[in-house]
Amino acid sequence: MRASRLFSIVALCSALALFGVLSSGCKSSDKNSDGGPNPEAGTGTGDGGGDAVGPVGETTIFKVTDGSVSEGSKVLIKGVVITAIDAFGDPKDDIYVQDPKGGKGSGIKLFRAQRIDGGNLADLKPGDVVDIEGEVKYFSPSGGFNDTRHPNKTHIKEIDNAKLTFIKSDTVPAPAEVAATELTDDPDAEGWEGVLVTVKDVRVTEGKDPQYGEWKVEGGLDIGNDLYEHTPTVGDCVSVTGISLYFYAYRLQPRSDKDIVASTSCKQPTALTIKDIQDDAAANHPTKGDLVKFTGTVTAVDGRLSGTTPRYYGFWVQDGQGAFSGIQIFHSWDDQSAIKPVEGETYEITGTYDEYFGVSQIKGVTWTKVADQTAPTPEDIADASTIATNGADAEKFEGVLVKITNAEVLESVKDSKGKVVGIKLKTSNLHVDADLYDFATNPPAAGKMYKSITGVLHYSFDNFKILPRKASDFEE
Repeated sequence: MRASRLFSIVALCSALALFGVLSSGCKSSDKNSDGGPNPEAGTGTGDGGGDAVGPVGETTIFKVTDGSVSEGSKVLIKGVVITAIDAFGDPKDDIYVQDPKGGKGSGIKLFRAQRIDGGNLADLKPGDVVDIEGEVKYFSPSGGFNDTRHPNKTHIKEIDNAKLTFIKSDTVPAPAEVAATELTDDPDAEGWEGVLVTVKDVRVTEGKDPQYGEWKVEGGLDIGNDLYEHTPTVGDCVSVTGISLYFYAYRLQPRSDKDIVASTSCKQPTALTIKDIQDDAAANHPTKGDLVKFTGTVTAVDGRLSGTTPRYYGFWVQDGQGAFSGIQIFHSWDDQSAIKPVEGETYEITGTYDEYFGVSQIKGVTWTKVADQTAPTPEDIADASTIATNGADAEKFEGVLVKITNAEVLESVKDSKGKVVGIKLKTSNLHVDADLYDFATNPPAAGKMYKSITGVLHYSFDNFKILPRKASDFEE
């Protein structure tokens, strides 16, 4: 739960810089977590396919994007339309062009652009028609993108050293209307890369990330800030237009405030119970990405700041007791946040259902307090092994406040860097993690006996574990 990202983009950019491969998504303002490669740094891989096109061969964007034109080919592409010019952040001046026919494969990004008609690059604007001469380049990091949604994504295509000749001023092509999932879950999402598209009538599910500046809408689509930075309100219904770009994930990049339009046609959330959400066999079980609404009482709240920009990440709610009655709410806040979850309060919660590395979560949440009441009584688990990893009841009680008895410490549990992060119990092999309450700084020794241990049952890093909330959750 605490490691909400697979890697730090900041660390990635630093690593790439060491090898002379700095992505244009690594902007010096640190506002950006995506973008494309800087060909000036030598990002070509030499692994392109297709037939080379002479010293300068006339072709189309479609033939470049479908791989018919190989990497390293010198190309001439006539009569394309500028759809966006990056004038935001640093670096800037990337230009996006599109074939007037539009559709999949019609767009591409230009690097190191310059005019050869005597005009100034700064005078160009979206809608201008230009001819381009340049070299086809591919970018691929040495370790690959490792994108589980798009495992076949191996490189990003671009036109490097692009020399532009202005032809005429015209209008920007109408954006292609696509569903958010066509840019995220569709295996053919690469077809829309570099193309001007619009996603209509979606709700904002996650607000602007305080470190990276991106935000999220229904369908799991990230809205980036390569070209323009926007601060949305979670729950807003919007239509978003922009360029679909890839850097370890697809993101839609709006060009200005005019690309983000309020809508009144979003789908309403489905009223469910926590059991409906957690139990795969429930008749009303939602699909990942569905907007849901339910009521729950807060049982546990993250009490440890973490991350480069210190935040709290997550709380748990429960509706009644028993199997499938609890769930994690993934939400970040800090000590200055105006709205914070409070243990014991009951909320009506609206958010997006997600399965994150095997754990059920609700993301992009808004909530309304409906009552003050005591958190549910912990569920007594007679045999702790039944809720340990591979235990018969582990899935049923994921997210539920539980209590185990007669617990003996077997050993400390360490992360990959050797830091103690929790303990493992003897006999049951159940893990007890210090994610919410830091008992691992001075962990209990092997053989230590506890009359009981209380906490929410959580799943992360391939193990089920109890997360105690405070010192009194350990009863000696």
